[in-house]
Amino acid sequence: MSQLFFSMFLIVALLGYLRFVRGFDITELFGLRTLSRSKVITISLAAIAPTMVAVGLINAGVTELLQNVWPDASPQDIVKTFETTGSVTVRILMGVAAVVVAPLSEELLFRGFLYGVCKRFTDTHFAAIINGLLFATVHLHVGSFAPLFALALVLVVVYEITGSLLVPMAMHALFNGLMIDRKSVV
Repeated sequence: MSQLFFSMFLIVALLGYLRFVRGFDITELFGLRTLSRSKVITISLAAIAPTMVAVGLINAGVTELLQNVWPDASPQDIVKTFETTGSVTVRILMGVAAVVVAPLSEELLFRGFLYGVCKRFTDTHFAAIINGLLFATVHLHVGSFAPLFALALVLVVVYEITGSLLVPMAMHALFNGLMIDRKSVV
């Protein structure tokens, strides 16, 4: 639960800094008005199926490779908590955190801010790789590293193609919603 509040604080602090200290128009900075809602939904739904397949295949391959090297193939702690809690309230709050708060905060931070800053001072490919490595590392789960890295790369590509952070946010929410009982909520 503290992670939920920290994520919300992070969103407010980052957006507040960019808007009030730096004077940026947040909607323009992150391309939040460049696509209609229907286009965001259509693109997200079209892109999520191949993304799920690719991330699933990478996850299966990594699991196979790691089983002799890293025998602890248990899910992330947050997933264990979700699966074992008997409290409906806790499950609902965790679901909201996974499907709303995490996609908003992580996309703003990773694709919106860190990727943008890194791309400004390096190039698109380097920025995408660094972004993927940071995104995967922050989740602190060895077994999820490669799939999360791949997911981050897909989200960067979609952000680059659409110019709108809303599409990676929607895809991230769909991904987490579809994976909530499958041991890899990010």
